[in-house]
Amino acid sequence: MASVKILDHLSDLKMEIQAESLEKLYAEAVKAVSELMAEVSSLAKESRGREVVRWERIGPSEDLIEFLSEALSLMHLKKAVCFVEWIRFGEDCHEASLEFFRTDGFKMDIKAVTYHEALVEELEKGGWRSVFILDI
Repeated sequence: MASVKILDHLSDLKMEIQAESLEKLYAEAVKAVSELMAEVSSLAKESRGREVVRWERIGPSEDLIEFLSEALSLMHLKKAVCFVEWIRFGEDCHEASLEFFRTDGFKMDIKAVTYHEALVEELEKGGWRSVFILDI
């Protein structure tokens, strides 16, 4: 007789970020992911370069996930972590400049940023809040 069970799995990490502006929310989200992946205080001080990323405007929650997914992919390719230099939100497309810093290895392997339970919202009292899940 066959059976199927859903088992607990410790492969996700749920994060909440709050910031005073949408630009700062994105910057803090990338910084948080970078700090999970590498010991930021021990990074080489010399930049490994900058990369401008662009993504189409979909919706607030999806836009953040697209951005973080692009940043994460580049971090893996460059064996580096990154931080936001600047970010611009447009009518149809958004863009950001990321600066990369080499790391000798990742202390945590983040495989993906998921759309599951993704949330970006403007707070009534001012500022922005995001919730997203990282597949680790």
